[in-house]
Amino acid sequence: MLRLPSRQALKDLRNPLRNPLHNPLRGPLQARHLHDEPVPFSGPPSYATLARRFSSLNPNPISFFARKEAKEAIGRGEFVDIHDIGGVDPKDYDVSITDVVNDTLHSEISKLAGIPCLKEATKEEADKVVEDTSGFVYGRKYRMILPCVLGIEEKARWVHFIVDSGAPLTYISTHVSVHPYRKNA
Repeated sequence: MLRLPSRQALKDLRNPLRNPLHNPLRGPLQARHLHDEPVPFSGPPSYATLARRFSSLNPNPISFFARKEAKEAIGRGEFVDIHDIGGVDPKDYDVSITDVVNDTLHSEISKLAGIPCLKEATKEEADKVVEDTSGFVYGRKYRMILPCVLGIEEKARWVHFIVDSGAPLTYISTHVSVHPYRKNA
C-alpha cells in the first residue's frame, strides 16, 4: 500500500528553513565557504583559451592551485613553506652568467628598470606581499630581469634578479648578500 507524506512534511521538504531539525541557523553557527575565489578559466584547447586563462581578468592558475594545495596541506596538519621544494642540493646546480656582471646591473639594467640596484627600499615596499610583478628581457641572450625588494636582517634593498626558469632554487650574489647589509654600510 502506498502512503503519501503529510502536507507538513511536503512543506518542510520545499522549505527546509521552516523545519527545525534541518535549520542550520538553529544549531551551532558554522561558516561554510564553498567558493573562496573564482576558479581559473577553462575551455577547449586553443590559443584563445590560454590567453583568457592567463589574462589579468582571471585568477592566475599557478597561484590558485598552489594556494589550494597549501590549504589542503594545512588541513592535514602539514607544515607549508613557499621555499620547501624537497631534497634539492644547491651544489647540484651550477650556472655561469657571463653577459650580466655586477657593473651591468648597476648601470644599464638599473637605467632600464628606473630603480638603482641595491637602493634602499621603503618600509612599505619591504612589507608588501607581491603576487604578480613586472620584469623585462635584457641582452642578446634574452635574460629575464625582475626587480624586487629583498630584506635581510631588518634592512631592505632593491635587487635585480636574473630569472633562470631551470634553477631549482633562488640564488643571490655575494655583492647582494654581504655588501649592503654590513654593519658599517
